[in-house]
Amino acid sequence: MKTSGFFIGLLLLIPTVITANTLIVDQNGTGSYTSIQEAIVNANAGDTVLVYPGDYIEIVDFLGKDIVVGSLFLTTQDTSYVSQTVIDGNFENLRLVRFTNGETNNAVLTGFTVTRAYGADNDYISGLGIFIDNSSPVIRNNRIVNNYYDSWYAEGGGIVLLNSSAKIIDNLISNNDMAYMGGGIYIKYCINLLIENNIITNNTVFSGYGVSYGAGIYIDSSSFLTIRNNIISENDFNNAGNGGGIYIDESENIEIVNNSISGNGFWGKEGGAVFTISSNNIYLIGNLFYENKADWNGAGICCYTSDIVLVNNTIANNEAGADYGLGGGIYCNNSTPEIINSILYSNEAGVSGNQVYLDENSDPDFYYCDVEGGLAAFGMNDTVVYEGVYENNIEDNPLFQLSGDYPYWLSEGSPCINAGNPDTAGLAIPDFDLAGNLRIIQDTIDIGAYEYQFPAGVNNDEISREFLLFPNPAGGMVTIYLPGMQSRNATATITDLKGDVMTSLQIRNQMVKCDLSALPKGIYLVKIVNGSFVMTKKLMHY
Repeated sequence: MKTSGFFIGLLLLIPTVITANTLIVDQNGTGSYTSIQEAIVNANAGDTVLVYPGDYIEIVDFLGKDIVVGSLFLTTQDTSYVSQTVIDGNFENLRLVRFTNGETNNAVLTGFTVTRAYGADNDYISGLGIFIDNSSPVIRNNRIVNNYYDSWYAEGGGIVLLNSSAKIIDNLISNNDMAYMGGGIYIKYCINLLIENNIITNNTVFSGYGVSYGAGIYIDSSSFLTIRNNIISENDFNNAGNGGGIYIDESENIEIVNNSISGNGFWGKEGGAVFTISSNNIYLIGNLFYENKADWNGAGICCYTSDIVLVNNTIANNEAGADYGLGGGIYCNNSTPEIINSILYSNEAGVSGNQVYLDENSDPDFYYCDVEGGLAAFGMNDTVVYEGVYENNIEDNPLFQLSGDYPYWLSEGSPCINAGNPDTAGLAIPDFDLAGNLRIIQDTIDIGAYEYQFPAGVNNDEISREFLLFPNPAGGMVTIYLPGMQSRNATATITDLKGDVMTSLQIRNQMVKCDLSALPKGIYLVKIVNGSFVMTKKLMHY
């Protein structure tokens, strides 16, 4: 017994090394497993389940394991593998991917199409495509599409998030139909959640005999959420509903930054782009709201009993209905939002307040905005006497370009150029505008979601000559921005830390994109040579 105890004690002193493994899943039988779930059952924390192309008709449950489950997109960055590697509900199953046992941000799902989930009348559970409860995984570079409820009053068509701090990044969430709330994404009791760089489009909700909510995104009883750099478009209602793009209820500290929110709200009642109720500290910064609709109130933004701040938004060409429409741009009821550096122009309301309608107990403050028609054109309830602050605003045509990739860019000569609040401290303005251009140039900021860029060939010595990399850290693509170009023949050289040249390119415009997908993950140096200007910066590629 003494000898045995000695050896046990000796073993306890020897460090244990656990090596992460890669488990191969291939339906052709060339891997270790033919089903994703079988591989997960046999995986340990830190392992990777690498899935070859195929149609996997199964439910994928991470079982509380912090593992990476990815298609060959994970190793190649070839996006064609996303559509070739399918987690398929076969119109029989729902909650096709499940995180319900405390998974953290170290659990990752990447590179799949999650589709054909189906919820029938007797399925009294919510969540069609991906279901997350008391877990916080990373959902990245997936397609969550064509999932369908054949029942009433169920929540969450694409993704359901409950009690979560997950990260939802770079996904397509589309054509998920007939949820009661949250056609694209349903969020409840969440904190520190990130929704970034997604396309959330063509999702629908169905009201049954009531009113449905949040065709694109539904948020309830949540806080400290960031919704950034997404395209939220064409999300609609089968009949009556509120919040075509985003619906927010009893939540606080929500940041909605640099999103394009358009074409939402068909058949909707209120809040074609955004609807907020009983919520505080809702920040809308640098967004574009256009061509959203509402039959009743607030085709752009509808605000009930909420504390919201709008900074550098463009709200244009939204339409509140001919018969009941109040507030084509913004509708306020028991709310006093603060609106700064924003454009409200070419919105329409069938009854009153093309740009702004103020219902009872509403006194928003406007600073450095461009509001078509000005204060005199506000629509107001008969009981309202406006007592808000209205300072340094203009009411001129903003001269949108109305063509190209960014039709709401400002044209040369726009009255909105350099007309924003000169004191931007505390406004939480992002470094770049909605098009990825530097947000503040020559120490001034424009009104609206876009910062005017000098025409090609115009040099301005006052523009900063420091070059910028964004995003940094970067995934597959990085943008190099050189605002103070001396010539149209700059060069960029990317080397590893040993000095070996990995790639080089010419920069003939102020902004150029560089594809990093062929490079190993790691830290690189980016050197710019432009006339006498030479500078090197560090870039992290993940």
